[in-house]
Amino acid sequence: SNLSAEFHQGGLYAIVGPAHHGKGTLLKLLGQVLLPSEGSGEVFTPPHIRVLHLSQCECLLNDNLLQNILLYTPEQKVLGGRERVRKICRYLGFQEHVLKYLDLPDSLMKEWAPMLTHTDHSRLQLARAFVMNPECLVMHKPDMVFGPDEVGQIMRLIRQHVNERGIELPPEGRQFRRPRTVFYTCATLAGLNAADLVFEVKQDGSAQVRNPLKFKIVSAKGLPSFVIGGLSDPYCICELVGKPRTRVRSPTIFKSLNPVWNFNVEFDHFTEDDAIKFSIYDADDLKDDDFMAIQSIHSKDLLHGGRSQEILLTSAKQGTKATLKIEIVSDLSNIMRVVPTST
Repeated sequence: SNLSAEFHQGGLYAIVGPAHHGKGTLLKLLGQVLLPSEGSGEVFTPPHIRVLHLSQCECLLNDNLLQNILLYTPEQKVLGGRERVRKICRYLGFQEHVLKYLDLPDSLMKEWAPMLTHTDHSRLQLARAFVMNPECLVMHKPDMVFGPDEVGQIMRLIRQHVNERGIELPPEGRQFRRPRTVFYTCATLAGLNAADLVFEVKQDGSAQVRNPLKFKIVSAKGLPSFVIGGLSDPYCICELVGKPRTRVRSPTIFKSLNPVWNFNVEFDHFTEDDAIKFSIYDADDLKDDDFMAIQSIHSKDLLHGGRSQEILLTSAKQGTKATLKIEIVSDLSNIMRVVPTST
């Protein structure tokens, strides 16, 4: 009850909270396997979006391995066909002695299923989801059964699904595909830190878990000019590395190589494993904007850099020493990881 939230498409959202406080129920509502009771509210999902709810329990069909992934979708209707299925399975960590059954259409479940480990059953669930490539994917603890050496790869694949709008699909068609959104509960820090935003669910309502980083992009000095004696129209793009949904852009300052922005930035979920990338461009109405300078700074460097920091930029023009000044507003010592209670 008392839950009200809006999720933008194209994000990776982790749901956390104490045991028996409604995380699974929320995922079932988002995944459309549970409908709100009359008068209790509503969950709105745009009708053109395909939603897939992926539970922890999977069932096997008494058929070959390929059909257990495609779930009887005709192979010719699967983008990328069998080779895309094979690549996704390899990314997920299936062994080659299992993958050979993708090419054995007459094999039955009793032939290949005994070769699957407990972890392979979870890989199979993820393979089904990635091959189907839904616009909205809802998952219960996709990271739970994987060891420390594998969980990072699994979360990177989920991130790739969001960022690239599908795994192993043509990059030239990415801009025409709809955004991919993922909701999941997590059981590891790797799962938690992969999220764009983390939401906490409690019985008395809902509170967003916030490890906010607040800072100001103050100014830049010594930016390169691409016209002899000329000036530029610089703006700064800022984002958490690997989390494109966090990207923000400052205003454009016209006719300056030493712009002053005083642009406020806030990242809602920031961990000690994050890095911030600053990219500066010269705005141009007649052609593509010119790249001017770039730099990334890790959170550990922020912790030791003080309240006001001057960052040396890598300039697009050799011999130019460009710097960026930022001012930290948050108390960095309070930026902590949040560990969810296991259910």
